[in-house]
Amino acid sequence: MKEVRIKLDSIDSARKFVLASSQCDSDVNVRKEMYQYYVDGKSILGMMSLIGNDNLIVTYNSDNKEFGKVLKKLAV
Repeated sequence: MKEVRIKLDSIDSARKFVLASSQCDSDVNVRKEMYQYYVDGKSILGMMSLIGNDNLIVTYNSDNKEFGKVLKKLAV
């Protein structure tokens, strides 16, 4: 499993994240840094609930290059 810290600061960044994660062949789980519950990274409603100033931790197991590019742009 891989972990990356990101920040979603707008609806557009959440939309791009969901579009890229939906192309992954594995689960993509996202949580706020201080919490233990996960949100499905392929759910637009779930990801919109995480927009803000908090750092997020993305857990995934995929080598999808497009998803990797999006993660780099959102990385903290």
